[in-house]
Amino acid sequence: AYQLGFALDASGSVSTANYNLLRTGLNAALAGIPADGTIEITVVSYGSNVATVVAPTVLTVASLPGIQSAIATHSKSGGGTNTAGAITSLTTLLTGSSVFSDPNVKSLINLATDGAPNSQSAALAAALAAYNVGIDALSIEAIGSGVSSQSALNNMADMAFPDTVTILPINSVSIPNPLNGSF
Repeated sequence: AYQLGFALDASGSVSTANYNLLRTGLNAALAGIPADGTIEITVVSYGSNVATVVAPTVLTVASLPGIQSAIATHSKSGGGTNTAGAITSLTTLLTGSSVFSDPNVKSLINLATDGAPNSQSAALAAALAAYNVGIDALSIEAIGSGVSSQSALNNMADMAFPDTVTILPINSVSIPNPLNGSF
Protein backbone atom coordinates (compact mmCIF):
# COMPACT_ATOMS: atom_id res chain seq x y z
CA ALA A 1 0.00 0.00 0.00
CA TYR A 2 1.16 3.51 -0.75
CA GLN A 3 0.60 7.14 0.06
CA LEU A 4 1.38 9.26 -2.98
CA GLY A 5 1.76 12.97 -2.30
CA PHE A 6 2.09 15.35 -5.24
CA ALA A 7 3.31 18.96 -5.01
CA LEU A 8 2.56 21.05 -8.10
CA ASP A 9 4.62 24.21 -8.65
CA ALA A 10 2.04 26.88 -9.49
CA SER A 11 4.45 29.80 -9.05
CA GLY A 12 4.76 32.70 -11.44
CA SER A 13 7.79 31.18 -13.15
CA VAL A 14 5.70 28.23 -14.36
CA SER A 15 3.62 29.19 -17.39
CA THR A 16 -0.10 28.49 -17.41
CA ALA A 17 0.44 26.18 -20.41
CA ASN A 18 3.07 24.15 -18.52
CA TYR A 19 0.89 24.06 -15.41
CA ASN A 20 -2.09 22.81 -17.41
CA LEU A 21 0.15 20.16 -19.00
CA LEU A 22 1.24 19.15 -15.50
CA ARG A 23 -2.39 18.79 -14.38
CA THR A 24 -3.31 16.77 -17.48
CA GLY A 25 -0.29 14.51 -17.01
CA LEU A 26 -1.04 13.87 -13.35
CA ASN A 27 -4.67 13.06 -14.10
CA ALA A 28 -3.61 10.65 -16.85
CA ALA A 29 -1.11 8.99 -14.51
CA LEU A 30 -3.72 8.61 -11.77
CA ALA A 31 -6.09 6.96 -14.26
CA GLY A 32 -3.37 4.40 -14.98
CA ILE A 33 -2.69 3.19 -11.43
CA PRO A 34 -4.75 0.65 -9.49
CA ALA A 35 -7.95 2.17 -8.09
CA ASP A 36 -8.28 -0.75 -5.72
CA GLY A 37 -8.10 1.02 -2.36
CA THR A 38 -4.38 0.35 -1.80
CA ILE A 39 -3.17 3.84 -2.75
CA GLU A 40 -3.91 7.13 -1.02
CA ILE A 41 -3.58 10.32 -3.08
CA THR A 42 -2.76 13.77 -1.69
CA VAL A 43 -2.10 16.87 -3.83
CA VAL A 44 -0.92 20.37 -2.95
CA SER A 45 -0.36 23.32 -5.24
CA TYR A 46 2.14 26.00 -4.33
CA GLY A 47 3.34 29.42 -5.33
CA SER A 48 3.81 32.03 -2.63
CA ASN A 49 1.26 30.06 -0.60
CA VAL A 50 0.40 26.37 -0.39
CA ALA A 51 -3.11 25.08 -1.07
CA THR A 52 -4.43 21.60 -0.47
CA VAL A 53 -5.97 20.45 -3.76
CA VAL A 54 -6.76 16.88 -2.65
CA ALA A 55 -6.70 16.00 1.06
CA PRO A 56 -5.58 12.39 1.68
CA THR A 57 -8.06 10.30 -0.30
CA VAL A 58 -7.99 6.57 -0.94
CA LEU A 59 -8.00 5.97 -4.68
CA THR A 60 -10.99 3.92 -5.78
CA VAL A 61 -13.07 3.80 -8.93
CA ALA A 62 -15.61 5.98 -7.07
CA SER A 63 -13.07 8.56 -5.77
CA LEU A 64 -11.01 8.96 -8.97
CA PRO A 65 -13.37 11.40 -10.75
CA GLY A 66 -13.44 13.74 -7.73
CA ILE A 67 -9.66 13.64 -7.40
CA GLN A 68 -9.22 14.37 -11.10
CA SER A 69 -11.77 17.17 -11.02
CA ALA A 70 -10.00 18.87 -8.09
CA ILE A 71 -6.69 18.67 -9.96
CA ALA A 72 -8.17 19.96 -13.22
CA THR A 73 -10.11 22.88 -11.73
CA HIS A 74 -8.12 24.41 -8.86
CA SER A 75 -6.63 27.88 -9.30
CA LYS A 76 -2.99 28.39 -10.28
CA SER A 77 -1.73 30.69 -7.54
CA GLY A 78 1.37 32.36 -9.03
CA GLY A 79 3.85 34.36 -6.99
CA GLY A 80 7.02 32.99 -5.44
CA THR A 81 8.11 29.38 -5.12
CA ASN A 82 7.50 28.17 -1.58
CA THR A 83 9.03 24.71 -2.08
CA ALA A 84 9.74 24.30 1.63
CA GLY A 85 6.11 25.05 2.42
CA ALA A 86 4.92 22.52 -0.16
CA ILE A 87 7.13 19.75 1.25
CA THR A 88 6.15 20.62 4.82
CA SER A 89 2.44 20.75 3.95
CA LEU A 90 2.53 17.39 2.17
CA THR A 91 4.51 15.87 5.04
CA THR A 92 1.89 17.10 7.52
CA LEU A 93 -0.99 15.79 5.39
CA LEU A 94 0.64 12.39 4.84
CA THR A 95 1.75 11.87 8.45
CA GLY A 96 -1.67 13.04 9.68
CA SER A 97 -3.48 10.40 7.66
CA SER A 98 -4.69 7.29 9.46
CA VAL A 99 -2.82 5.03 7.02
CA PHE A 100 0.61 6.57 7.75
CA SER A 101 1.13 4.50 10.91
CA ASP A 102 0.63 1.22 9.03
CA PRO A 103 4.13 -0.29 8.66
CA ASN A 104 3.13 -1.82 5.31
CA VAL A 105 2.37 1.59 3.77
CA LYS A 106 5.14 3.42 1.92
CA SER A 107 4.89 7.20 1.73
CA LEU A 108 6.21 8.95 -1.37
CA ILE A 109 6.31 12.62 -2.34
CA ASN A 110 6.64 13.76 -5.94
CA LEU A 111 7.47 17.41 -6.49
CA ALA A 112 6.99 18.94 -9.94
CA THR A 113 8.92 22.21 -10.19
CA ASP A 114 11.06 24.39 -12.39
CA GLY A 115 13.69 24.06 -9.67
CA ALA A 116 14.05 27.56 -8.28
CA PRO A 117 12.72 27.62 -4.71
CA ASN A 118 12.44 30.87 -2.73
CA SER A 119 14.98 29.34 -0.36
CA GLN A 120 17.05 26.31 -1.24
CA SER A 121 18.21 25.95 2.38
CA ALA A 122 14.61 25.96 3.65
CA ALA A 123 13.63 23.41 0.97
CA LEU A 124 16.54 21.18 1.99
CA ALA A 125 15.53 21.47 5.66
CA ALA A 126 11.91 20.58 4.79
CA ALA A 127 13.07 17.54 2.79
CA LEU A 128 15.28 16.40 5.67
CA ALA A 129 12.40 16.86 8.11
CA ALA A 130 10.15 14.78 5.82
CA TYR A 131 12.75 12.02 5.74
CA ASN A 132 13.23 12.17 9.51
CA VAL A 133 9.51 11.69 10.26
CA GLY A 134 9.26 8.65 8.01
CA ILE A 135 8.46 9.77 4.48
CA ASP A 136 10.09 7.01 2.42
CA ALA A 137 10.98 8.89 -0.77
CA LEU A 138 10.93 12.32 -2.37
CA SER A 139 11.37 12.44 -6.12
CA ILE A 140 11.28 15.52 -8.31
CA GLU A 141 10.21 16.19 -11.87
CA ALA A 142 11.68 19.13 -13.73
CA ILE A 143 9.15 21.20 -15.65
CA GLY A 144 9.42 24.32 -17.76
CA SER A 145 12.77 26.08 -17.57
CA GLY A 146 14.02 23.57 -14.99
CA VAL A 147 14.49 20.99 -17.72
CA SER A 148 17.41 22.86 -19.28
CA SER A 149 18.97 24.48 -16.22
CA GLN A 150 21.81 22.50 -14.62
CA SER A 151 21.59 24.65 -11.51
CA ALA A 152 17.85 23.92 -11.20
CA LEU A 153 18.50 20.20 -11.69
CA ASN A 154 21.19 20.32 -9.00
CA ASN A 155 18.77 22.10 -6.62
CA MET A 156 16.22 19.36 -7.21
CA ALA A 157 18.74 16.54 -6.81
CA ASP A 158 19.88 17.97 -3.47
CA MET A 159 16.31 17.72 -2.08
CA ALA A 160 15.50 14.22 -3.32
CA PHE A 161 15.87 11.09 -1.18
CA PRO A 162 16.65 8.22 -0.58
CA ASP A 163 20.16 7.35 -1.65
CA THR A 164 21.66 8.19 -5.00
CA VAL A 165 19.73 10.58 -7.21
CA THR A 166 19.46 9.79 -10.91
CA ILE A 167 18.79 12.67 -13.30
CA LEU A 168 16.69 11.08 -16.00
CA PRO A 169 16.56 12.25 -19.61
CA ILE A 170 13.54 14.21 -20.83
CA ASN A 171 10.62 11.89 -21.63
CA SER A 172 12.39 8.94 -20.04
CA VAL A 173 10.45 5.72 -20.49
CA SER A 174 12.32 3.98 -17.69
CA ILE A 175 11.54 5.60 -14.36
CA PRO A 176 13.13 3.91 -11.35
CA ASN A 177 11.23 2.87 -8.26
CA PRO A 178 11.75 5.92 -6.02
CA LEU A 179 12.09 3.66 -2.98
CA ASN A 180 15.31 2.24 -4.46
CA GLY A 181 16.87 5.59 -5.31
CA SER A 182 15.35 8.94 -6.09
CA PHE A 183 15.03 10.75 -9.39
